[in-house]
Amino acid sequence: MKFALSSEESEILCLLEKTENLREIAELHGRDVSVISRRLQAMQGQYHLIEKENGRWRLTPKGLRYNAWVRSVMNEQERQLGLERELVIATTREFAARILVPQLSVFRKKYPKIRLVGTDQGIESLLLERKVTIGFDCGAPYSPEIGFKPLANETFSWVASPDWLKTNFSKKHKLQKKDYLHYERNDFDAVREQIEGECEFTFTFSEVNTLREALLCHLGWSYIPTYAVRREIAQGVLKTIPMPEIEATRFGVWWNQHSKPEPELLEFCKTWLSQQKL
Repeated sequence: MKFALSSEESEILCLLEKTENLREIAELHGRDVSVISRRLQAMQGQYHLIEKENGRWRLTPKGLRYNAWVRSVMNEQERQLGLERELVIATTREFAARILVPQLSVFRKKYPKIRLVGTDQGIESLLLERKVTIGFDCGAPYSPEIGFKPLANETFSWVASPDWLKTNFSKKHKLQKKDYLHYERNDFDAVREQIEGECEFTFTFSEVNTLREALLCHLGWSYIPTYAVRREIAQGVLKTIPMPEIEATRFGVWWNQHSKPEPELLEFCKTWLSQQKL
């Protein structure tokens, strides 16, 4: 008894679904480009799984169905052998701590081995370098090689500590002109325009957790992602300031177009993020 297609041929077809670039397929498969090209040429017309269109190899609908079956077989093989599949997720440190970690049990049901990569320098480079499987972040990527889908509004709140507000909130001109704690991912011009006045700041923060600590130390007031202070507001150690909101940013799922995650994983992450309250 012999398989109609070898495991190597099946792996190449799965890689073709991630990228049509033969050099990238060769790199991912650990083979020379000429080897990949010969394998695809040998499979051309065989079972009508692939075809050439405008000089590029593409999977046919039958080929896509075949790949889905191959992935299911590979997953079942890993399960039978007791192997753990590692899911590597990149996101901001605060999103990981406040949103993702409390719900990791949901991910663990599908992916027994998970590694979180937290960063406040942006996740795009990690995806481009293929150091992570998938990511969650706000805004939009710069590189066309990154796919993303914005799914959740990232709301912000004006907040300060009760002690700071006792001294400063009644004097509106002070609230507008001093002690603003700036989060560098925010658009400062938009903040200044929203409060209709000049705004001075001494401190700038690249990480939400250090900004939150500065608020708790009564150093001033700020415009901060709501999910990062929701617990502190509920506990009464921080209070919201009744001021107009700035248009919410969007949090989305990010991935590398050339090493695209499995469709099941991508859909799972999209559905999960769309259900989050940020």
